[in-house]
Amino acid sequence: MSQKSQMLSFRSEEVNLALNGIVGLQNRVKPSHRSWTDTLSLPTGRVITLRCVTTEDQVVPHGLDNDFQAGLQNLFLAQDCPQNNRVAFTMHALIQASGLDSGGRYYDKGMEALQRMKAATFSFEGGWHDGTDWVTVQFSLIERLVIRQRQRAEVHAGDLIEVQLPSELAESLRRGYVKTLNAELLRKLKQPSARTLYRLLDGIRYAGSPGPMDSFTVNLEDWGRRCRLFDARSHRIRETLEPAHDALLETRYLQEVSFEGRGLAQQVRYVFSPTQDVEAPQLMTRLEAAGVVPKVARDLISLFGPLEVARRLTEVELIRSTSRTPLGVGFVVKFIRNPETYSSPAGATKTPQVKAQKTLQPSLLTLMSEPTEDDLKSQAEQQWAAMTPARQRADAVKSARLMYHARLTASDYDELARRIEAGELDALAVRAEAARAAAAGTLDSSASALRSRLKGN
Repeated sequence: MSQKSQMLSFRSEEVNLALNGIVGLQNRVKPSHRSWTDTLSLPTGRVITLRCVTTEDQVVPHGLDNDFQAGLQNLFLAQDCPQNNRVAFTMHALIQASGLDSGGRYYDKGMEALQRMKAATFSFEGGWHDGTDWVTVQFSLIERLVIRQRQRAEVHAGDLIEVQLPSELAESLRRGYVKTLNAELLRKLKQPSARTLYRLLDGIRYAGSPGPMDSFTVNLEDWGRRCRLFDARSHRIRETLEPAHDALLETRYLQEVSFEGRGLAQQVRYVFSPTQDVEAPQLMTRLEAAGVVPKVARDLISLFGPLEVARRLTEVELIRSTSRTPLGVGFVVKFIRNPETYSSPAGATKTPQVKAQKTLQPSLLTLMSEPTEDDLKSQAEQQWAAMTPARQRADAVKSARLMYHARLTASDYDELARRIEAGELDALAVRAEAARAAAAGTLDSSASALRSRLKGN
């Protein structure tokens, strides 16, 4: 698994799923709950129809299934998006990738979630963006599920599980159509319903509009369907949402939740906390994605300040993303503490060659030597030339997402991919400009210029 994949995959979520909220918010559902249908308007004004139907011996995905399906996506990304769309893992690894406690109480829940994801079929009528257009697709979140049980009847935590994702989802992840989740916030949200509501709101806030929303208002009845709640009475919808609201207010993701009107005609208004309120948690998320433990991450932020740590972290992320050999967490911390050690006199950062020690923790690496700048340039050119045009396009879009993050919208990244594919933009130039802007601290102006170009201004 490459360091680049580790960074991109940490608590990420495919945008179509983030926008549509296909896994129900309820922690428990009745045995009769085997289907749902919803017609909704996206913030862009587009009207789509979603359906879910499962087998007679199952219920629709709900509750913790949201965490596990996000974990599957992260494992797929972490394994470099295999071309056969298959991802292999142990239940222990899936639980960790899902952001859950790996103490043992989630093993059975994880297996139940996989079975529900395999059994349920989702239909997106005009509601799936494939990178070029909105299309109608139908698939299960898991197409194939294999468990290697080592000649035992029961499944153990260490047994190898192989899952094949549907091609639509796999291709979307492969082309980098993902948004980053705030892992620090997710850890603070103890209830699955709060984490589900956060994912849904955050998808709408960042991926469903031309720019980050300050607030979001929705009809209560429509919102109940969007959260996949089966009791459509207004007081029951509010009662189910209340614990999730309290948690998101307590963690300051939401600044205010208010209701106006009566019955099912009520309007729910969510006011999001200003983005600066969550900058520190987002920086913590990036540091932990790079392997830095929370205590060390907090010490670094306290010592150098969030802006300087973010700048140095961007540099080290670029180094790791282009290095032929893995660079471990030790290198990350050393670089943030003293970046001058790894810089040339001209200020150009070089990528150290490293050699892994043969221990149980291969991420603990020893710095050995540095290649010359000509060596690095030759290696990078060879790697780039060996890529297919599709891989170059995906790599450029992923690099742009890593650097620009929320400065561009999901539709901007879609348009970027389309322009590169059409030959209107050069993939290598896009990637180089994002890296240059990150190193120079000019990401805001660079993103604005790119957005203007994408819009034809």
